[in-house]
Order: sequence, then C-alpha cells, then structure tokens
Amino acid sequence: LLEPITLSDKDEIPADAAGVAIVAPKYDLTPEEMAVMERYWNRPRSAFLVLLSPVETPPLIRSFLRANGVTPRRDRVIMVKGGQTVSTVRAAFTAGIEFNRDLAGQSTTFEGQSASLDVDNRDDLLTKQIFPVPLIQADGGYWGETKYAEGKNAFDDKEDHSAPLYLAAGITRGAENNDRFASESSRMLVMSNVDFLDPDRLYEENIDFLASSVNWMVGREALAGIGPRTLGTYKLPLLNSQNSFINRVNLFFLPAFVLLIASFVWSSRRA
Repeated sequence: LLEPITLSDKDEIPADAAGVAIVAPKYDLTPEEMAVMERYWNRPRSAFLVLLSPVETPPLIRSFLRANGVTPRRDRVIMVKGGQTVSTVRAAFTAGIEFNRDLAGQSTTFEGQSASLDVDNRDDLLTKQIFPVPLIQADGGYWGETKYAEGKNAFDDKEDHSAPLYLAAGITRGAENNDRFASESSRMLVMSNVDFLDPDRLYEENIDFLASSVNWMVGREALAGIGPRTLGTYKLPLLNSQNSFINRVNLFFLPAFVLLIASFVWSSRRA
C-alpha cells in the first residue's frame, strides 16, 4: 500500500515502511527533511526508489545521490537522424545486478525526455561499502546534449557527454556479497526518465524492470524477473473457399497421406 508522507513533521521514516519513493521531485527538501532521508538510508534494509525528471534535479537530492555514486547530469540524451533531433532512446539492460539477469541484453525504448547518469565507483565509496552499478545503457549514436535548451543538436566533445550513457543505476550499501549480512544491506534504484510510466508509453520490458527492481529493493528477489504474459484468444477470419479447402485437407488428404505411409511401411516389412 502506497502512502504519501510529510517529512516536515517527522524525525524518522516509520519503522514499518517497506521503502521510500521519490518521484519526479520539483522542489528541494529542506536540510531537516534531507537529514531524515539520510538517517533512513543509513538504516539496515532501507529501500529507495528515485525517479527523476530530466528537467532538473533539486540540489540537495542531487548532492545526496552524488554522495552515493550516482550523479544526474544536466543534459538530454538525444541523437540526430534524418536531420531531426530524436529524444526517444533505444537502450539495453545490463547484467549489473542479479535481479536483472532475465532482462540482461534485452533492448527497450524510453520515450519522452531522458537525462544521463554519471555512475562513479570512487575509492571512498568502496570504503563505505557503497556500490553503484549501471543497469540501463543507451545504444550507440546517442550523446548527452548539455545545451538542449538552446536547441543545439550537434555533439561537442568539450561540453557534451559521450557514451556510455546510463539511464538507470542501482546502489547497494553494505555487505551485499556476504551471505551472513546481505539481508541487512540497503538498496536504491535511480532512473532519469519518468515518461516511461505514462500509460501511452508503457513497454512490458520496462514494467518488468521496475517490478523486479522494487522486489529486489525490499528483499523479495525470488519474485524478480520477467513476469507471466497475459494469454489471449484471437479469431482468424477465413473466406468460405479457404474454410472448404482446410476441411478437405483434414477429411481426405491427411488420412490418405497417413494410409500411403502405412502402405510403404507394410511393404518394406514384407520385402
């Protein structure tokens, strides 16, 4: 059950909260609210889902993410095709974390606007047992355009961001690879596109990825992976002549063919 919470009147995230989601924040948190979020992140088994609008990431939220190895860049992931600027991004899932194994290598599409994420495994993060991992990477031909607001659509290697361009990253804090302590680790997912949640822009692989991510964050790895597909019944329209031909095949030709094969087998055994 999803419930909105007001941080301004809380000192802590409730102990029974399975996780915290920050979706397309337009306004920044206050220092006191950010302190509440940081205390929660430093708790065992905390789970963060952060879906960012590429328009702008509020400064304190941006600093919090950068401190954990993932920095939202101020750019737009685009390419130019046929003289037109294309912001719809073709991408692929990586095999960075176990929950992504079923989707690894699978292509997908992100419509709308996307920014790129800088995923940095700094030495100081390793010392703190913080491990950021890229999970979705844009295909070749795209770049991170930093002057998108000016209508610029030509790559500049001094200002723009080149491949690899990441649209999603996972972060673990704690001894994730130690069976004794893995259940105490904290987990976070960061994505730089929110348009993929638009009902008119839904792709099954993106929904599978989000569902697997949430299950991974709350410690239900057994439920991660590609979900079952809905079975449907479809009618095949046939002309009367086609229907008659199929009936003749079923009633005459197939039995005759079986009889012919049986005759050959019988003859070969008598010979």
